[in-house]
Amino acid sequence: MSKEIKTVKTEKPNTTLWQTIKFVMVATLAGVTETVTYAVLVLGLKGMTKEVSFVGQKYLMGAFIAYLASALIGQIVSFIVNRKATFKANNNIGVALVFFVIMVAVIVVGQSYFGPMLNEYFAKLAGGIENKLLHTLCADFAGKAILMFCTMVFSFIMNKFFINKRTEKSEPEIKEETREEK
Repeated sequence: MSKEIKTVKTEKPNTTLWQTIKFVMVATLAGVTETVTYAVLVLGLKGMTKEVSFVGQKYLMGAFIAYLASALIGQIVSFIVNRKATFKANNNIGVALVFFVIMVAVIVVGQSYFGPMLNEYFAKLAGGIENKLLHTLCADFAGKAILMFCTMVFSFIMNKFFINKRTEKSEPEIKEETREEK
């Protein structure tokens, strides 16, 4: 009489919680990278005052470049670190990159559309600040922080369920051959 031993694969009960904590830590790293990049670029490109239009919003060219470049750099940092460190993804990298590009396009269009609205709103709130640099930083960064938080939530959902999935690979079946001895 042989006993059959069954193994049951169980997932750690707090996997999603730990992924969320790691994701927030990585998002913080990406957010710091994005914020520093934005600050350097917006101050460095402030002389670029030609107006450009994107998704119905008008931007000064320097601010537009700073906004797009910082968002893209933040997302790239997040993708690279989260792929292996947070989600331990093993799905097809090509498929993951297609979903990543779509996600970043949605984020860039969303930030580009809502960013100026939020900046204008916070500029009105910061109207009493006499120092022009401090006024600009408060107005721009308040809107940027809100958009970065919304982006983090959207990005977590996309990364967990579409971009950086962990797929269970089935092990090849091993067929036992029996030989009859003569």
